[in-house]
Amino acid sequence: MPRPALALLAAAMACNDGGLTAYNVAPKARITSPVVGESVPQGRPVTIRGAASDDNDRNEVLTARWFVDDQEVCPGEAVDRDGSTNCTIVAPTGAFEVELEVRDPRGEVGVARRRFGVLPDQAPTAQITRPLEGQGAYADALLTVQALISDEEDDPTELTVWWETTSAGVLDVATAVNSNGEVETFFPLEVGEHGIYLHVRDTVGNIASDTVRVRVSSTNAPPLCAIRSPGGAGPGSEAVEEPLVAEVSDPNEWPVFLDVSWSSDLDGALGGAAADEDGLSTHAAPLSRGTHALTLTVTDSEGLSCTDMVVWRVEAPPVIAIDTPSDGAEVGELSEVRFSATVSDAEDPSDQLHVAWFSARSGMMEEGLADAAGQAGFSVFGLAPGTDTVTATVTDASGLSSSESVTVLVNGAPTAPVVVLEPASPRTADRLVATLVSDATDPEGDPLTYVHRWVVDGAPSSASTSDALPAAATRRDEVWEVFVTAHDGTAEGASGTASVTIANTPPTASAAGITPNPAVTGDTLACSIVGYADADGDPDASTFQWTIGGAVVGAGPSLSGGFTDGDTVTCAAPAHDGTDAGTVVSDSVTIGNARPSIVSAVLTPSTVRTDDTVSVGVVTSDPEGDAVTLAYAWSVSGVSASATGASLDGSVAFDRGDLVEVTVTPSDAGGGGTPASVSATVANTAPGAPTVSIAPAGPVEGESLVCQVDTASADADGDAISYTMGWSVDGVAYPRSADLGPATSVWTDDTTEGADNSEGEVWTCVATPDDGTDAGATGSASETIGPAQTRVFVTSDTWAGDHGGVSGADQHCQDAADAVGLGGVWVAWLSSTSRSAKDQVGPGPYV
Repeated sequence: MPRPALALLAAAMACNDGGLTAYNVAPKARITSPVVGESVPQGRPVTIRGAASDDNDRNEVLTARWFVDDQEVCPGEAVDRDGSTNCTIVAPTGAFEVELEVRDPRGEVGVARRRFGVLPDQAPTAQITRPLEGQGAYADALLTVQALISDEEDDPTELTVWWETTSAGVLDVATAVNSNGEVETFFPLEVGEHGIYLHVRDTVGNIASDTVRVRVSSTNAPPLCAIRSPGGAGPGSEAVEEPLVAEVSDPNEWPVFLDVSWSSDLDGALGGAAADEDGLSTHAAPLSRGTHALTLTVTDSEGLSCTDMVVWRVEAPPVIAIDTPSDGAEVGELSEVRFSATVSDAEDPSDQLHVAWFSARSGMMEEGLADAAGQAGFSVFGLAPGTDTVTATVTDASGLSSSESVTVLVNGAPTAPVVVLEPASPRTADRLVATLVSDATDPEGDPLTYVHRWVVDGAPSSASTSDALPAAATRRDEVWEVFVTAHDGTAEGASGTASVTIANTPPTASAAGITPNPAVTGDTLACSIVGYADADGDPDASTFQWTIGGAVVGAGPSLSGGFTDGDTVTCAAPAHDGTDAGTVVSDSVTIGNARPSIVSAVLTPSTVRTDDTVSVGVVTSDPEGDAVTLAYAWSVSGVSASATGASLDGSVAFDRGDLVEVTVTPSDAGGGGTPASVSATVANTAPGAPTVSIAPAGPVEGESLVCQVDTASADADGDAISYTMGWSVDGVAYPRSADLGPATSVWTDDTTEGADNSEGEVWTCVATPDDGTDAGATGSASETIGPAQTRVFVTSDTWAGDHGGVSGADQHCQDAADAVGLGGVWVAWLSSTSRSAKDQVGPGPYV
């Protein structure tokens, strides 16, 4: 508990002379050493220093007292003239508080306090240096023991030293200690094993000890030794230090005190290594190629020794050099790494050398034989991140091996980012964007760049290498996938991926259109999409719905019927691409009155000729069933005719070759319909039948017959008429094969040969008129041949000349016949100027 300070109120002394009052001031105290924060050594004397002063008194009249943890350690003493005061104490084991109290003659007190830390005192050290643990000794000689001692705080000569054995206890022997801490003494020991102890105590009382065991024998015996390695005949490797292992022992001392050495008859001294407590000595020495006689020699501390020998063959080991990767190469975690090496051997072919690859982190990586060229290697993916040491070891047929290692820095691959494709439900016209929801991270914290790879329907696409895919690259129903991979400059990590299926884009249209417009009853309405467009390139598969007054009246691209004059017909058409409906467009039309139409118009007669009366027959139709009136317009070869009715008189209007045309216009109450025209070209009119007779009438056998036109054929076109004659005899065409004269197939002359007829035959003449275009109706006449008559032939020129106004041979013959009164007898006149009569008479009897 803190000691209470004396609180004394300075007495005020009243001085009445002068009216002044004096006040006493308490002295000042200060601890000056050790300084603040300094610790003092445990159990060691330490001087605490302080300073005192007073504003009213001299220093030497002040009294100082010292306390440690409230216990007075230095009683009151006068303060030195310079104000200093001190107190020497022994530091306790833990931190403590020091208080300095300074008092003036009037009892006023000044106090200073400080807390000090304590440095624990260090124990001394003790080490027996001789004999060594397990070293041999002999009963007939004093045992020399030596040691080293020290202390942090005390000089070695201030330390207390004593010895002890397990057999004799504490020994009363003089022990020399110098300022370096070297200790030595001597004492005897009996045969047996003893424990020897050294004890050291410092001035504070801290104690340190050390101990060794010794084996005391009466006399010395040589050591025992045996070679444990190498064993057999070899081979060993020239390039590797050969492990030389020996097993040693000694009946008098521990194996560690035996000297072990090796030698070779080829290489000389090879050195050696001390044995351990179990008697094993392991030494390694390089051996040259060849067969060695290896000798082991073991010597004890008294110079006694033993030997052993083994024969060992040494060969050159195979050689290996790692080609790839280079030492210190940096590779990516997920990248392919190629490991390759070149091997060779002085004794064995390359393809008998075994190569094993071992990773310090992953263990065995690959093993197998090299090829004939000495090449061995493999590729690996996915090395674990971090620094790895890969060792390639080549082993020959004898078991000798060599190794080479490379350090590979495997750069950790970034993690896979989390990616989404936007929009989530894209259409053909949409641009795809790969958005990172969560960035990749890199184990080494390297800055990252991102690689984008796009795949369509499982196949890589070159359409984009960025985070955006243009809309032009996509098609409906395609499955697009993006792979986003982070790259840290060395390694490419796993891919974050997202995929979408391109949905159909509905088509658009700008309008719908109904044709015809305007429309009338009876029209077939057609509806079509205007401005159809489809991002997927799908053909127009739009559907149509027809309504009148909101009621559905039809579907499809056309509407026939179901509407009449005054109806408003609407076509609604959602643009459709076969998958989805898009923009809905519509159009309307109000139905007007339908004009009547000509179903058919036919001219009668079908073949028009001159003088015919042509009529037109018309069939009409009116969608509303209205009454139809007809207007006729006739023209002849493009010139309007005056007729306005359904017929035209050809006798006054047209001739052969004219084009007769009539245009018929239908009309109902709403107006005129579409005219229809029909035309015909006026054909030729064949001539009529002529009136024909055969001369002479009542012909007799042997007479020539003449077919003569009595009444000419009539021709409406005024054409010139020519006639073609044709004869038949008893219904058989003339001439017959039995007829005399030239053989012909057709007899077209108007006169027959008289010699060709016979009594009783019926001869028929047919005259066919021809106007140069057509043959007309025929005229015919028939005569039956009578019996033969006598013929008179006149050979005089008496009637030559003009008789009765008739000229020519025929008239003369007729005149001659009449003159002689021969009636039906032919009389031929033969003159010097005409032979026609003779020709007409022909053969036969002549009168």
